[in-house]
Amino acid sequence: MENVRIIEKFTKSKSTDTDANEDGYLITENYIAVIDGATSKTEMMTSGKTGGRILKDIIMDAIKELKGGEESSSAICAIQKVILEKASEERIGHASASAIIYSIKKHEIWSIGDCQAYVGKKHYINAKEIDIILSQARTVAVRAYLEEGTTVQELLEHDKCRELILPFLKLQAAFENKKVSLGYCVFNNITNGEVFPYEMVTVIPVTEPAEIVLASDGYPLLKTTLAESEEMLQRVLKEDPLCYQIVPSTKGVQKGNCSFDDRTYIRFQIN
Repeated sequence: MENVRIIEKFTKSKSTDTDANEDGYLITENYIAVIDGATSKTEMMTSGKTGGRILKDIIMDAIKELKGGEESSSAICAIQKVILEKASEERIGHASASAIIYSIKKHEIWSIGDCQAYVGKKHYINAKEIDIILSQARTVAVRAYLEEGTTVQELLEHDKCRELILPFLKLQAAFENKKVSLGYCVFNNITNGEVFPYEMVTVIPVTEPAEIVLASDGYPLLKTTLAESEEMLQRVLKEDPLCYQIVPSTKGVQKGNCSFDDRTYIRFQIN
């Protein structure tokens, strides 16, 4: 890739099963991207894959087919079209995914959903208001159970608090790609590309030269290097494995997992 140098890249599943990773990164001649398939809210699987994993794979393949000079709206529309063709809700159940994409030819970052970025020292984060609300609700439940005598270890083995908010996590799909209070944009398998809310996509112009980091929200305290980001993540996992104090989340670290979420990080230089 002309004028682009990859400095470091990394992806890791929250579980010991690397094939279950719903995160991923992609590097082509025209695009650099991080994709984060949403954690499944049901037990439904298709060919052993969750909906989030399926959408991650489809989005990566769809980006590979892009020509390279597309406007953000054209690229997103093309990706949505492929998702609907290959993995409609009727076929695999509801599924969604976030992505953050750097267009090498357009010199732009496109953020769809809740991935994050650094351009130089400036951090761009796209947290969803509905996730903040539900994370706070889960925090209330965690604190209440702890006050009643349930131990941290017991909640790690059985996250009753996530179970309490799970009906609302399922309901939040009603806000996907809606220009309403609590609405947000995201890749999913129900929205027609012609009605996608392109004005809700975060478009970040990039002036060369620049050092860029793209990452999923599996890094709750993202930094400008992988080592620093991993260090901050390990601090959170050690000090707050239930994920309700340092950076409240809708889920903690499930028993047997190494983190609360899959994570992906890529850092590169453009000149």
